[in-house]
Amino acid sequence: MTVEQLVQLGAEIRQELITKLAKNGGHVGPNLGVVELTMALHYIFSTPKDKFVWDVSHDIYFRPEGEGLLLCACDQTELTPGDAPVDESVKELLAEKIERFMPGLSDISISRGWAGFRTLTPDGRFVIGWDGQVEHFFWVAGLGGHGMTTSSAVGELAADLLLGGAGKKSEPFSPERFVRLG
Repeated sequence: MTVEQLVQLGAEIRQELITKLAKNGGHVGPNLGVVELTMALHYIFSTPKDKFVWDVSHDIYFRPEGEGLLLCACDQTELTPGDAPVDESVKELLAEKIERFMPGLSDISISRGWAGFRTLTPDGRFVIGWDGQVEHFFWVAGLGGHGMTTSSAVGELAADLLLGGAGKKSEPFSPERFVRLG
């Protein structure tokens, strides 16, 4: 599909989700974010040939990568800033999750590992809003690896706060909550 077709399809899916959820109830934000994620995956990869699994119930993710699979244990190991070290115990965790929740893949071998950072906040909530100490500085951070799936809702909130000016806040996500904790 072309980018224009994906954008149109995404708009139609979002409208259908909003219509159904308004009638039957449910969580709107996460569903809308998944629309963008799905459109991006269809654009970047060869679907339906390439397959993706993102098991949020068991915190495991995998997708095609070159001749193999990229697998992620979705761990949240706390690290200090710097180069992220490869933790061999995460490979073991990944192997355990595969064996337990995806036994059809249990005969694969993990050939290498890498590490990266996911920004997390002490309270587990995103940081979205104006900085209370640095003038003209606006935060969108601490998404913990959920940026793609929440992009629609986060973007909508950020735009609303930006257009509302420095006095407008969303208390649950305000950067100022960390100053109060300080």
